[in-house]
Amino acid sequence: MLERDPGPSDELPAELPDYATEQIRLGSQRFVGEHEGTSLWLARGAGEEAPGLEVCLLAYPDETNWAFGCGGADQLELRSVAGSFTVVPDGQTPPAGLTAITPNVYAPAAR
Repeated sequence: MLERDPGPSDELPAELPDYATEQIRLGSQRFVGEHEGTSLWLARGAGEEAPGLEVCLLAYPDETNWAFGCGGADQLELRSVAGSFTVVPDGQTPPAGLTAITPNVYAPAAR
């Protein structure tokens, strides 16, 4: 996902405060889809400025309830008012019971 060329849909929401993107490499973000009204972007971590943060996920249902989470090379889990999401590295088997949003981003299966 992060390897493809950026497009207009990859722009982050204008309402997102500047501090929300301090841990990402701006320009690396890619829109990856929506789940139950929450828009999702993956981005590369800020590198030397944020060691150990290799990938980040923005979950954005609206300008008040958004959430950002970053993690290392392992699986990343984001649990917030914006929803629950799991990011897995390329080639890794996703945890059981999750629904694929993309090959790297998963959400709990609908009940």
